[in-house]
Amino acid sequence: MVIARQIKILTVDDHPILREGIASIIQGEKDMVVVAEASNGREATEVFRSKHPDVTLMDLQMPDLNGISRLKEISGKGAPYTSYTR
Repeated sequence: MVIARQIKILTVDDHPILREGIASIIQGEKDMVVVAEASNGREATEVFRSKHPDVTLMDLQMPDLNGISRLKEISGKGAPYTSYTR
């Protein structure tokens, strides 16, 4: 089976173990790849701009800037898909 293009994923969570777990699960999928990780909302915005992921998996409750405000900003920048995690 030939995969034309992998789905690029950005994970955002202030807990490194959770980010590692998500990356581990996605690593087993041939049609998906984690292109970047961020540990807070500010970093998420910067990484989104540079990596242009197809999907963003973001924690809604983070100490810096909450996920909801970041998702609103990222969605306005042309993110075709945005997933919410809790």
